[in-house]
Amino acid sequence: LARFGVRPGSKPAWIASCAALMAWFLIDSFVSLRCGAVFNIWMINLVPLVTVGALLVAIGPGGEPGGARVRGIGDLVLAGAMTLMSLTGLVFAFGSRGPLMAPWRAGASEAGLFPDGAEDLLAFFGGPIGGTVFAHFLLLAAAAWYFPARRWVGLAVAASLCAWLAFDVTLSLWHGAVFNVLLTDVPTVLVAGPALLVWALTRQRAPQ
Repeated sequence: LARFGVRPGSKPAWIASCAALMAWFLIDSFVSLRCGAVFNIWMINLVPLVTVGALLVAIGPGGEPGGARVRGIGDLVLAGAMTLMSLTGLVFAFGSRGPLMAPWRAGASEAGLFPDGAEDLLAFFGGPIGGTVFAHFLLLAAAAWYFPARRWVGLAVAASLCAWLAFDVTLSLWHGAVFNVLLTDVPTVLVAGPALLVWALTRQRAPQ
């Protein structure tokens, strides 16, 4: 999105980048404050906000409206799937103690990875993890929505998901957390995979 959207001067891409950055910062900072971890805000959160934010301000929103706005069914499906996946970040950030996360907590407990008192730690890590997941998929949804049928959008979605799954699956299996693969990674593939396939099969040829 930065290379093919923000850099050429696309205003929607710039707005989406600013929105994702602020969403991550606010989600992570709010959860940190709620957990009493003020140190996480000034030690971690402020650095990306200031550095990346300064770059976005320096670049400016640009004057280009973005890519062609004629969206096909594949663009709508892909943008919708990425938006749906972004909501999982909110669940992890704000619902770590809730019923939607109960199967995950049970799996972690059965695997011996969830000792007594770890609920507070999970609630804290829900901020950076949930905020990152939300911002990540928000950017992918914006790319699919504002740049329909662009080849780079499909490559960006596929590359980011493959990289994330490679790390997450490998480390989960390394630590014996098969439950995380089944409850997190497999559903991600089941949602994003078909959406990406529909996009690839139905997209109209466009530049890049």
